[in-house]
Amino acid sequence: RGGHTATAVGSRLYILFGADRNQTYISSIYCLDTETKTWSEVKASGSAPEPRSGHSAVEWKGGIVMLGGMTFVGEKIFDDCWYLDCNDPADLKWTCVESTGVPFKARNSHSATVITSGPLEGKMVVIGGGSEDGLLMHVQVGDLSLLPSKVSW
Repeated sequence: RGGHTATAVGSRLYILFGADRNQTYISSIYCLDTETKTWSEVKASGSAPEPRSGHSAVEWKGGIVMLGGMTFVGEKIFDDCWYLDCNDPADLKWTCVESTGVPFKARNSHSATVITSGPLEGKMVVIGGGSEDGLLMHVQVGDLSLLPSKVSW
C-alpha cells in the first residue's frame, strides 16, 4: 500500500485510501487503537470519496480533512475536500465539503498541515504537488472554521 495517509485522532491512527503495487486504488480505512494495540478495518457512513492515492489528510477537531489526490482510472486528479467525522469511533461519517473563495487547484502528492494555535488557528496550509499542468510551486491556505460544511480558500 502506498500513497495513503496516516492521521492521528486522539488515541487512534487512521490509514486512509492509497493504492497497491498494481495501481489498484483502495478506499478502505484502517484504524490502529494505540491503547489496545489492535488494528481493525472500519466503515464510515455517508457518501464516500472516490478511491485515490497521493491525497493529504490533517486532523481537525476530532475528524480528518482529506484533500485532493489522484487515480489513473480516467487519469483524474482531484480538487475535492472531504471531512471524516471521527468523534464517535463506532460511527465514522463522511461529508463532502464545499469549497468557497479562490478555487482549490486539483493536485496530488502535495503536503498539508493545520495550524492549531495562535492568530492563524484553523488554517490548513497546502504546499506543492502535481497537477495536470505539471508541478505546483505555490501555497494555498484554507479556513477550516466552518467545517464540516465548507472550507474557504
